[in-house]
Amino acid sequence: MRLALVPVGALLFWALFFGGGQRDGSLVWLGGCAIAVAALLAAAAFDGRLPRPRLGRLGAATVACVTGLVVWLGVTMQWSILQDRSWAYLNRGIVYLAFLALGMFVARRDLANALTVLLALVLGWSLLGKVIPSLEPQYADVARLSAPVGHPNALALLAVFALVLGLWRRGIAGTLLVFGGTLVVLLAYSRGGVIVAVLAAAAWLALDRRRFETLVSLALGGGAGVAVAAISLALPGITKDHQSHATRAHDGLLFALAVVVALAVVALGAWRASKLPAAVRARATLALLAVLALGTIAGIAAVAIHSSPAVSSPAGAHCGSGAGRFSCASSDARLDWWKASLRLFRHKPLGGYGAGTFGLAQQLRDATFARPTTEPHNLALQLLGETGIVGFLLFAGAVAFGAVAIRRNALDDVSLVLGVCALAYLLHALVEIDFDFVAVSAPFFVLFGALLVRRAEPARRREPIWAFAAIALAAAAVLSLAAPRVASQKLNAAIATGNLDAAKQAHAWNPESADIIDVWADLESARGQTLRALQLYHQAIELQPENPDTWLALGLYELDVHHDACAAYRALNEVYTRDRFLPDVATKGGALDIARAKVNKGACGS
Repeated sequence: MRLALVPVGALLFWALFFGGGQRDGSLVWLGGCAIAVAALLAAAAFDGRLPRPRLGRLGAATVACVTGLVVWLGVTMQWSILQDRSWAYLNRGIVYLAFLALGMFVARRDLANALTVLLALVLGWSLLGKVIPSLEPQYADVARLSAPVGHPNALALLAVFALVLGLWRRGIAGTLLVFGGTLVVLLAYSRGGVIVAVLAAAAWLALDRRRFETLVSLALGGGAGVAVAAISLALPGITKDHQSHATRAHDGLLFALAVVVALAVVALGAWRASKLPAAVRARATLALLAVLALGTIAGIAAVAIHSSPAVSSPAGAHCGSGAGRFSCASSDARLDWWKASLRLFRHKPLGGYGAGTFGLAQQLRDATFARPTTEPHNLALQLLGETGIVGFLLFAGAVAFGAVAIRRNALDDVSLVLGVCALAYLLHALVEIDFDFVAVSAPFFVLFGALLVRRAEPARRREPIWAFAAIALAAAAVLSLAAPRVASQKLNAAIATGNLDAAKQAHAWNPESADIIDVWADLESARGQTLRALQLYHQAIELQPENPDTWLALGLYELDVHHDACAAYRALNEVYTRDRFLPDVATKGGALDIARAKVNKGACGS
């Protein structure tokens, strides 16, 4: 099993540092490699060259639910209001399924050790960007820690993983990791990250038998992290937005000094604590529990006392990007999004609106302006609204079967710490968009797969048919993953050069995209083929009739190019019916008003 640790570790490093966040294009290479490696390991196991993981009935039921959910994401393309978006979600699910399979070939302890090292590197790089401004220039505009993931809340979840693994390792190294995890969570200004960190630490304390060592790591590492974060508030170059390079460089040195001093104090304290006799440890355990309880209560009280309202903006109320987020009383529109997702479920309870379609579905169903988003920031409710009761039950089944399977498989310290990390991911996914970030989802699915395996059986007799099936299935998955990416490249070439053939090729690679058809129509129009362009605009509407953008493209073409104000008015009125807040139909004097004025002057005849 250790042979698999090398490619799996390399893929996790790639995901953590170069996963590309939400960009589906960057997922192609990483996801393709993950699928290929998983297929090769599975083929080797079927061919008798590697030990074969044994799941047991509950583990098999869990994998069946996860696989069923991924398949259901693809099935929803049949009625999705945005087929290309649903395809992207299907592909992302396939990649995560590959990471789940990879985890089955890695021993839990090896995986925990590898994750500890990788997450320490992630925390170090993120903090180093504050010390050396040129490493992470984006911190000049937005001070919240986000590198290398690209999203502060996703980075905060990785910091929670690091904190839990630090509590597991204990000692000097573990306490230093707790310090780094605490500091990164706080400087990412992630309220959800802080809550999940507290819950994860409490869960580990409840499960761990060596509570004194854990409490020492938590008190020293966590306390030092809070102290350095508090000091950072006095350094504008560290915690304030829109700072000059000179300010960042100056404050970066002071920040580095504070971190180095804290590291020294934490290391010395952890070393001294390890030398305490057993009698002292028993008394100290109660004292440390009391200190942590009082510190937690004091922190909650401080936030409650200094709570502040959300900041008003044209896009709705939000909490801003500074340290004031911790005392912001707003849900940052999450409650509105969760209610909207429930409304979507009530309207289409069986199959939903299609995977990945929440953003558009919310616009179609809500009569009042809502802060725009692509996901409701709650994976369970998102699946409920987008994939209906079927998708939600498959998700719930995977969680339930997985929890019981993990509980029955083993209760050693490694299984417990990986289980707490998995719990942290699931809790965080109820307030964030973690499914969209391979940097956090790939580690979760790998450790989830490792936890499901009961044991690895010795190499059995060869089964070349199943080995061939694994390779063939992987090839189909890679093709599904690559097709939209190829289509996007062809589309960019068509836009840049005006090449009509490139637009046609893009459509052949991705026939589910209305945007590609609209570009194709624009190129036909530029060549004087107005009737062909008109046919293509209608084809895009037939593909995605609920998408206001397809109606808008037709309406603008009818108004500006085809000069049919009557047809333009009908199309633009369809846009207004679906999304009255789009500028072209919402702005006074916009395209809809122009078309209406021409119709009122007799553009439609008698």
